[in-house]
Amino acid sequence: MLDTIIFDMDGVIIDTEPLSFETSKILLKMYDKDYTEDFHNACMGLSMIEVIRRTISKYDLEEDEDELLKRRNEIYIKIALEKSEPINGLFELLDYIKELNIKCAVATGSNREIAEILLKKLGIIDYFQFILPGDEMEKSKPDPWPYLEAMKRLGSYSEETIIMEDSINGIKSAIAAGCKVIAINSIWEDKSTKEIISFEKDLKGAKNIISTLIK
Repeated sequence: MLDTIIFDMDGVIIDTEPLSFETSKILLKMYDKDYTEDFHNACMGLSMIEVIRRTISKYDLEEDEDELLKRRNEIYIKIALEKSEPINGLFELLDYIKELNIKCAVATGSNREIAEILLKKLGIIDYFQFILPGDEMEKSKPDPWPYLEAMKRLGSYSEETIIMEDSINGIKSAIAAGCKVIAINSIWEDKSTKEIISFEKDLKGAKNIISTLIK
């Protein structure tokens, strides 16, 4: 019986991945470095502090982690407030979940400040029982900790939980936590992965899948 849905945020709730890439391009340009799409894809789903650590290592930056993160956040917030858009079908899905009285939360690699700013901008923060942000995670995706912790806080079990994810690291985290996944606009290559219920291009498709699971 479907009891709980946990959302990733970036690329699942909000179409932020292009904005994240743009932010990192601008940030690395400040250090005369060329940020690549391959590196960006490899970092999708990780906590932001882990992305910063990998960026410093990858691009051999002589910069403090906290300072680089602060600079990135300043750039990102400006871009995201101007350009961020909800994934198609978001509002209909959230209303449907609320109508069904399904428990709902967000587990995102973004830090709390950014997550709250973006969810409030869309007027949807109150749909979620809580946000578990990257800066409050003991371990980041692909470790199962984020989804195990979210289920613990919700009083939920993995067999009753669906995870909405897009990134490879996020899907690995959900599977390792014992959950089924609806993959949203994902680059996950193995379409036969048994833990992935469905591959959908947006949340309108996800709503249709959920409607079949509750019957």
